[in-house]
Amino acid sequence: MSNVSDMELIYTLVGNPAAELLHMADCNLNNLAKMNASELSRVKGMTKKKVEILMATLEISRRRISAEKHKGESIRCSEDIYKIMYPLLADLRHEEVWAIYSNSSGKIIKKMQLFKGGTAECIADIKIVLKGAIDCLANRVILVHNHPTGNIKPSTADDKLTSKLNEACKTMDISLLDHVIISDGSHYSYADNGRLW
Repeated sequence: MSNVSDMELIYTLVGNPAAELLHMADCNLNNLAKMNASELSRVKGMTKKKVEILMATLEISRRRISAEKHKGESIRCSEDIYKIMYPLLADLRHEEVWAIYSNSSGKIIKKMQLFKGGTAECIADIKIVLKGAIDCLANRVILVHNHPTGNIKPSTADDKLTSKLNEACKTMDISLLDHVIISDGSHYSYADNGRLW
């Protein structure tokens, strides 16, 4: 189906509401992926079932981009982290905190969502982050979270979390390689800015 238009693809999923959905999204599938169930339901003809089908399809697309293809890959820089995590975090309207666990050579063992929060913050528990590392025998940890506002500047809470996690990792002989904040189209890296010590 690579030769069909975006309109035709959406029409295949939901029928007649496709045109208005794309109009609302300015004919941009990235904008469409950011719409929540409430917004989609406001479009005439979008039943609960059609909303579920569309949202499930968009979620499958996000997961397919990020899933197993990154397992075993090595992380060399913050750009690698951004490319891996962008599909999972960029469209969200709430904050999520994820960890990427890797071995001593930087190969990814596991990545997992640890915490889910509101639109402005997400509380992260350092013990849970470290437990994830211990459970999969990881030597290195990368913390990643998103800022739905689009502002990638770290907050005071982000700074405190990074500092505490860095110290806790040292006591467990685990390296905190980076803490990356992701927004739609950009990212901030504590490591790149020389803020991991």
